[in-house]
Amino acid sequence: MNGNARKLQRAVEKHQTVGLDTSPFIYFIEDVAPYADLLEPVFDRLENHALRGVTSTVTVPFSLVHSPLAACQLIRECNPRGS
Repeated sequence: MNGNARKLQRAVEKHQTVGLDTSPFIYFIEDVAPYADLLEPVFDRLENHALRGVTSTVTVPFSLVHSPLAACQLIRECNPRGS
């Protein structure tokens, strides 16, 4: 983990909830360097329910249009109950 990723991780650990715009989802889903590596600790905390995330109502549809297969996989992984 590089210095910027550690800084972001320390900043995120101070909070219970983070707001995410559409671009972090796309960067992470599409594995866009260097942002995907930077965002990995954030999405790990979200996946492990150590952090709560909020986003706008346009993020999911935009992500689905931008990267349909990857977005659907992410939604299934983050919502294991399937609802």
